[in-house]
This record gives sequence, structure tokens and C-alpha cells, in this order.
Amino acid sequence: MRSKRLGLAVLPALAVLAVATPSAAANNCKNLWCQSSNDWADSGFGSSYNLWTGIETKADHPGDAAFDSTYLKAGAELNVTAKVLGKRASIADVSAIAFNNQGTTSGGIEIVAAGSVLYSNGFENAKTYGFDRTLIKASDSIKILGVKVHLDGKVTGGLGVTVSPSLQNDTIELAATPFTNAYAKVSASVGAACASVGVSGSMTAIDLEVPSSASASFGANGLGYAVSSRYDLQALNGKIKVKVKVCGSSKSKTLASFNGLRSSGNLLNESGTISL
Repeated sequence: MRSKRLGLAVLPALAVLAVATPSAAANNCKNLWCQSSNDWADSGFGSSYNLWTGIETKADHPGDAAFDSTYLKAGAELNVTAKVLGKRASIADVSAIAFNNQGTTSGGIEIVAAGSVLYSNGFENAKTYGFDRTLIKASDSIKILGVKVHLDGKVTGGLGVTVSPSLQNDTIELAATPFTNAYAKVSASVGAACASVGVSGSMTAIDLEVPSSASASFGANGLGYAVSSRYDLQALNGKIKVKVKVCGSSKSKTLASFNGLRSSGNLLNESGTISL
């Protein structure tokens, strides 16, 4: 018997300047896995994520001879993008996946930051693989009090995964927690005489981790399994403001202002046996 699946809760709306209220997370849960995604942005700043977690079996690939009756895919995958000063880029692709097919078990970890492969290898011992990077650089210019202000923005943060694997033929046990945290900052400069500029504030673009565990083993009674996954998310929280002074006059412009969201909950919590 299968236990009840717990779906991702609807995320609260963000106050994103004049942008329409973001849509709730689009979740797709089927059999023993879940996929979830969301995207929030205005013209200058934003973030998004797409994740997969759980266990795939032959039932997810009916009629395809490439997947035999012992096929398994288990673990978690996470893709994250961020946007600063109008430039959006993929900042993190993190996966820890184990496979079983035709009696052979394999798997490994891949960590890609802004298109650069930081780690790609098979499973070893329980370990955290983490990296800190500058993930996006962007520039723009605006006018305040008739003065051209040059803006430089960047997104910095960390990404990686914590894993604890145990693989044998026709048996997978894998705990994996992919994570990404990214923060946007802006600096400014002016070249006009009698002018100065300052920037205050910063913004959390996204802070997301997905603790997941999956175990599956083929035996005389069929496929025994246990799978659980949850998420902890913070996105678009903070304010960035530019202030210009020109010969005694001053004026401020808000570049980004987000109330942010914080959400956490369960995606999967199931165990049982599937007869083959």
C-alpha cells in the first residue's frame, strides 16, 4: 500500500514593483516522483528554479524496451536561474542521481555553475560538495538629475550537494540534498563634475535546498521502496536604491524592491512494495 503524497504548498505572492502577481508553483507529481518549478522577475531582477526528485521505475517508460523491469532512477536534480540589471542566466545545475537497469547500478554527481562544470564524477563516500562563485556580471546605465549613472551588478553565491550513497546491483539507497544560494548587489559610478553617487541595500535572489532520500530494492515480492523529499525556499527578498547628489541637489531611485517569500514543506513521503 502506498502512503499519501504531500504536494508542494502554494507559494505566497511577491510584491514585485509593478509586475503582476507571480503564479503559484507548477507541480507535477506522478507515481514516485515530483517535479516543481517557479519563476519570479521584473524587468531588472529575478530568479527561478526547476527541480526533480524521487524514483522513476519501468512504469514511467511503458512500451520502451530500453528500460527493463528492474529500471530505477533515484535522487534529485536542481536548476536555478537569476537575473540582475536585466541579464538572466542559469547559475546552477546540480544533480545526484543513481540508476539501475538490466541488473547494473551506477550513478554520480554533477555540479555546473553558470555553464562551467565544477564537479562531475561517480559516487564515493558521504560528503558535501560545495562551491562559492560569482555567477553573473551585468552592467547598465540610468539618468538621475540629468546625470548618467553607470551601474555594475553581480550575483554571487554558493551551490552544491550533500550526498550519502549506497549502491548494489538491483538496490539503491541515496540521500541527496542539492542546494543553491544567490545574492544580487549593485555598484554605481558617475563621471560628471560636482556629482556623487551611492548605492544602498542588496537582495537575496534565491536560497533553496531540497533534502531528498530514496531507497529501492528488488526482491521476491517485487520492488520495495521508500522515498521522501522536502524543500526550503527563500526568494527575492531585499531592496536596492541609488542616490545621486549634483551640486547640492539629491535624488534617489529604487532599482529593486521585493518583499520576498519564505516557504517550506513536503514534496514526497511514500513507502511500500510494488508487485512486478
